[in-house]
Amino acid sequence: MKKTLILLGGNLYQGRGYQKEKFDYVIAADGGLIAAEKMGILPTHIVGDFDTVPKEMVDFYQKKNIPVRIFQPEKDMTDGQIAVEMAVEYQSEEIYILGGIGTRMDHTLGNIQLLALPLKENIPCYLCDDYNRIQLIQREKIVRKSEVFGKYISLLPFTSVVRDLTLEGFRYPLCHYDMDIRTNLTLGISNELKEEEGRISFSEGILILIEARD
Repeated sequence: MKKTLILLGGNLYQGRGYQKEKFDYVIAADGGLIAAEKMGILPTHIVGDFDTVPKEMVDFYQKKNIPVRIFQPEKDMTDGQIAVEMAVEYQSEEIYILGGIGTRMDHTLGNIQLLALPLKENIPCYLCDDYNRIQLIQREKIVRKSEVFGKYISLLPFTSVVRDLTLEGFRYPLCHYDMDIRTNLTLGISNELKEEEGRISFSEGILILIEARD
């Protein structure tokens, strides 16, 4: 499986040993260069407008013959979007984004929206920090206690309506429920697995799945 790690400039992920995992591509976007340095990870590709890192840092990686794509700050997409599009372009089969959650809520929400790009190509993509693992899902997902990131499992509609939502094996089950983004504002927050395995299924729409821990 071709795996890609994307490093952005938000909260630096401290756990789960990503430094030890093998990735085919490691894409550092702008401030993600600082994250790469702190984590001891050598990027395979570097992208961005580099308005948040010293020029000397970019020069250092260029001297190592690592491919660098430089963009003007005045552009119609974030550095994160450029990195995700690159990961899709390189036919990644699994993508992890670290540093995509931070103090800038506009960037955090934008990075959640970016998960729609890999989803369109049926590529599993996870936006992670120390407390959350976020992904977008369509139609069906099996969640196992042995694999879950955190105790709490929250489901929020990404599209305006998610139809026929059924939850089995959860503390708070649902049966063929239409979740409307305009009326079901917090219904799906803080569910938990009751059984060893939980099944999420629905016939239409896209859900934000957040596995969270305190």
